[in-house]
Amino acid sequence: VFFTSTQTNVMSVPLSSVSATDNQPYVWVVNANQTLRKVPVTVGAYGRDSVPVLSGLTPNDWVVIGGVHLLRDKQKIHPI
Repeated sequence: VFFTSTQTNVMSVPLSSVSATDNQPYVWVVNANQTLRKVPVTVGAYGRDSVPVLSGLTPNDWVVIGGVHLLRDKQKIHPI
């Protein structure tokens, strides 16, 4: 998660980290116990490489940015 320079206090994530089910965007967040949690998010206008996240995340969240189509809720992972 990173803050964009053009918008104050708006987090953005890479496009590769955002998926959607039934038109509801979500991202995968790594919990403190290294398991995954599917987090619904509200997003702004998609950019070329990233999308602003208007709600659903905090600046301290670890968001998975690749291979998201292979993940499951509560899956144990090893961040690198």
